[in-house]
Amino acid sequence: MKNINSLDLCNLLIEKNKFFTDALLARVNEYNNNDTSNLAWPDYGQSTFDAMLQYSPVLDIEITKRRDSSDKIVRYLHFIKNACKKYRYKANLNNQFAEAFRYQSVIDDMIDPLLDICCDIFYESSTQSSEKSTIIINEKPIKSGMADISNKVPEPVHPIFKQITCNATAEEIDYFFLILSKEINPATGEPYMKEKDIRHFTAHNFTACGQPDKQRFFDLGTEVKSTITYFVYQFYLKYDNGNISNKMKYVYLLISNFKIFEEDNPKSLLSNMTPSKYPKNKNNVINTEKYFPKNK
Repeated sequence: MKNINSLDLCNLLIEKNKFFTDALLARVNEYNNNDTSNLAWPDYGQSTFDAMLQYSPVLDIEITKRRDSSDKIVRYLHFIKNACKKYRYKANLNNQFAEAFRYQSVIDDMIDPLLDICCDIFYESSTQSSEKSTIIINEKPIKSGMADISNKVPEPVHPIFKQITCNATAEEIDYFFLILSKEINPATGEPYMKEKDIRHFTAHNFTACGQPDKQRFFDLGTEVKSTITYFVYQFYLKYDNGNISNKMKYVYLLISNFKIFEEDNPKSLLSNMTPSKYPKNKNNVINTEKYFPKNK
């Protein structure tokens, strides 16, 4: 483990953040001219680009304020990352996808690279400190051009989910997802879901099946991610393949209903909902065809 004092760590992090900021500043004119064809970050919209530029100097200030303690710097970075994740989650549930992307961009392109430096330098001490620390961090809100990021944990949110309208009837939707009450989840040895939970799920998420209720998270175990992703993708192919604009809604269906997808990046999850991502282990595939006779 490499030893380094807190001031040196502070300087390394500020230098890293400056490198990223300078790269952004080099692209200002292109964003101002709406020319995103050759940008280093073509997925950044104008609002994301502006938010990142506004947040960068604030990050420098907050790190510098903690230059007397490496542990304070690390805890602060984790605090910001967790706050971004909480607000990204709220934005996803409210279908505010652009705002969710901004929070994800802060995590991916600003905070995680700084945490990588911290881990490289003193991984063991930082993890032990975070596990044992009982210090309550009273951070001030950070105004970044997005919503304020504060240490106050948001109250549980039960937004109205933007239900999916597809080509299936209520009976067809229920019939398809009730397969999860008949197939055995290898992670638990029990059916993937109970019938009453499935009916809550379909009524909450599909226009044809009922009205949205309070948001619920279903725990299916961590080993069946590819199984459930492909299962939902099969439904999309069968009943909604003609509406490509609806595909992202099935991504948020997974994120908003199942714990194993709660922290997933929507863009990455979308890329997994393709025929090429068929689970490598055939035992991880729910065979839906046996529930649909060929003459039906």
